Amino acid sequence: MKRIVVLFMVLLATACAGPTATPAPAETPEPAAALTPTAVPTPGEVRKPAVTGQFYPDDAEQLSTMVDAFLAQVEEVGAEGQARPEPVAIIVPHAGYVFSGQVAAYAFKQIEGVDYEAIVVVGTNHTTPGFNRVAVYAEGAFETPLGLVPVDTELAQALIAADERIVFDRNVHQHEHSIEVELPFLQKLYPGQAIVPVIVGEPSPENCEALSEALAQILADKKALIVASSDLSHYPSYEEACRVDMATLEAVQTMDPQRLTEVISQYMSEGIPELYTLCCGEGPIRVAMMAAKKLGANQATVLRYANSGDTPFGDWDRVVGYGAVMFWRGKENLTSFTLSTSPSPPKEAAPLSSDEREKLLVIARQTIAQFLETGTVPHFEVSETNLFQERGCFSTSLRRRCLGNKVLGATSPPRGRT
Repeated sequence: MKRIVVLFMVLLATACAGPTATPAPAETPEPAAALTPTAVPTPGEVRKPAVTGQFYPDDAEQLSTMVDAFLAQVEEVGAEGQARPEPVAIIVPHAGYVFSGQVAAYAFKQIEGVDYEAIVVVGTNHTTPGFNRVAVYAEGAFETPLGLVPVDTELAQALIAADERIVFDRNVHQHEHSIEVELPFLQKLYPGQAIVPVIVGEPSPENCEALSEALAQILADKKALIVASSDLSHYPSYEEACRVDMATLEAVQTMDPQRLTEVISQYMSEGIPELYTLCCGEGPIRVAMMAAKKLGANQATVLRYANSGDTPFGDWDRVVGYGAVMFWRGKENLTSFTLSTSPSPPKEAAPLSSDEREKLLVIARQTIAQFLETGTVPHFEVSETNLFQERGCFSTSLRRRCLGNKVLGATSPPRGRT
């Protein structure tokens, strides 16, 4: 499927006959009327977007449409005849939306309509070398094209007071994207909801234990959600990514941090070409596993897996993995996601049957239409190996300018696989 979609996305981009105009900057929406429990922040307290227009659209309408489309393609999970599970924690990827947004939606969909009193978003440190503690952004708000996300100052201060490893540090958050990219989903699902933004600087056992214990203490009497932000493997081939990522997700499902440690050690010692890490947000994942268990979660369910090679802009030789997981309380078992990789194309070129050509045309039309409308692509079940061949083709575009980057909210090829 990936190669088919790539074929037509490249076709769409190269068929456009004129330069793409630079989109006008999105106007900053007015702050919400009530930013409780934090008052309307001063400009100096607002953390400005760092990756808007790169990882996700910088236009509020485009961003809103894209998030809605991602969520609309996902169903809530639940055992037949049983109450819908209400997650205590979720794990979501933090790459650019064209790469990981649909996977993230599988986890965010499961919290839709659940009335949470507190939401803590735990990210990882990509941008501040040498920071080895836990950084809370303890006041003010985060800004996205959809408006301001207020910080729950009371909970943030309680978290800082709980352990000396946890500190108030704005600088660590300033350019970090691992929290920022999760916020538009939360804004759509929980408008005006305050959050506690936390970055794990070093995924040491001491930091993870300190943060998970602090979260368990301050959230014990609240209906709370922990959002852990992490991608999975970085830069192996498509086949190797599928293998190691499923091992990682299976370890996460055990809710045993020691098992995750063993899996990371095993695969990192194998010498897999270009494998730099099994999970860049190892700290947030560990914290989610440990804190969710302390808060009463007894089940973990993998909701979705994909990697950048499954997307229109991906490269099968060098991919990044993405997983969606939820931790919840319950007695019934839910069916976890079953990995099914795209079939390998035939080694030699083979002619397409009339049915295959018709299916290819349907895929092309629906993919282009949905991508131009929402910035997302539809999901197709494809089993015909012939459709995964790389072949030349020709198409005519009747539009004089390419809309693809306009939908993405960027003027250059999409960024942010990680």
